[in-house]
Amino acid sequence: MGSSILSSLFGNASSSWMSGLYSSLSEYRSVTSGSYYKLAKRYYSQISSASSNAGSSRSVEGYDVLAHVSGHDVKKNDSKTDSADTSKASYTRTASTQKANTRTAAVAASTLSSSINSLMSSRTYDVTATNTADKVKQTVESDLTKFAADYNSYIDAAKKSTSQSLGTASKYLMNTTSKYSDDLKSIGLSVGKDGKLSVDTDTLKNADTDAVKKLFSGGNNYGSAAGTYISLAQYYASQALSDGTYTSSGSFAAATFSGYSAKA
Repeated sequence: MGSSILSSLFGNASSSWMSGLYSSLSEYRSVTSGSYYKLAKRYYSQISSASSNAGSSRSVEGYDVLAHVSGHDVKKNDSKTDSADTSKASYTRTASTQKANTRTAAVAASTLSSSINSLMSSRTYDVTATNTADKVKQTVESDLTKFAADYNSYIDAAKKSTSQSLGTASKYLMNTTSKYSDDLKSIGLSVGKDGKLSVDTDTLKNADTDAVKKLFSGGNNYGSAAGTYISLAQYYASQALSDGTYTSSGSFAAATFSGYSAKA
């Protein structure tokens, strides 16, 4: 009866439609069972063999089309995916390195800040019953030696950071040091061509404590100017670590690289 209804509705078309459906289901079963793949593979291997003998064989390296269509995928190379993964990994390593460099510069700036603050404090130079003039002189010599070492460590660390703001603060600090090079040399600290400080032990031991105080303690002198730029360096390094992003080359910027954000 069902066949009669279909015939009355569609005529001969129903028979053709049912036949097509049956055929499609049969083909689907053949594909999912792997029969198509086996037959097609055998057929095309014969063609490939014949073409090879004729000197005109062709292949698609790393990709089996028949295997893909039939669901029997073989391992293949995906150059685009590999390239993206490689870029992301390289970017992550670069950003991680730059973050570590900026953190090192931040620590160095903090240490240098402590050194110069000691030299800027008027209490360092106060002579009392217990803090004799000799002790004051020893303390000042020790503080100057430490300041030079911490200054050099900071300059080395800052050069490795790609934070532009931190670099600017460092540039101004070095320019200020260069400006006061004669005064610094008179108390035993010489400014080299690389901008770093070296200690002249003999000059340092004979330096006048009052001259050191005049250069570092109080306002409108080397200590106040250098201290300002060291404080800025601390601030910019902190900002780079908390808010910054890095580009693929590792430079500090607000933008991101290929959709990847390396939050510092």
